[in-house]
Order: sequence, then C-alpha cells, then structure tokens
Amino acid sequence: MKTIKFFPIIIMLIFLSTSCITTSVADIQSKSDNIIKIYTTKLPEEDYIEVKYISASGSIFSSPERLLYKLSLRAKKEGGDAIIDVKYSSVFWWPEVSGIVIKFK
Repeated sequence: MKTIKFFPIIIMLIFLSTSCITTSVADIQSKSDNIIKIYTTKLPEEDYIEVKYISASGSIFSSPERLLYKLSLRAKKEGGDAIIDVKYSSVFWWPEVSGIVIKFK
C-alpha cells in the first residue's frame, strides 16, 4: 500500500531527472542579400513609425534562420523597412519568432 502512494512521486522524479534540454542558435542577419534590417536589442537611430506586430511559427524541423527569413518576407510585404524587438521562443518543439515591423520616416 505504501508503494502505491509513492509511485506518482517516483515517476515525477524520474521525469524531471531525464527531461531534455535543447538550445538553438540563429544568425540575426542573413548571410545573403538582406531583405530588411533586424534589430533584437538595439533600436535604429533613425526616426521610425511602428507598422505592425508579426510572428512566424514553424514545425520541429524549422530552423531559426528559416523562420527569420519568413518573418523578413512578411515584414517587407507589410511595407516595412526593418523589424525591431525580435524574439525567439518555442512551445514544446514548435519554434516561433516575432517582432514589430517599422517604417523609417
């Protein structure tokens, strides 16, 4: 009877000790032709207006660079010159990148 009470605790400890930790790295500026400028921590020195908030999400096989490229294409389509406040995140294995599209004055 006592082992049944401790079974959930044992399972939880096993799960916590074997959970996976992953990291990912992305080049902020593309190596080929830059579609638009990307700003993660700094803001542009030029005056600008914020146009839209955008995000791109992918599957477990989507690389951060690919998501950033898709985000850049969308920002260009929305009439932007750059993206500021770019953030990478993920929910379980589903990566996402987001930011604010800006247009220079």
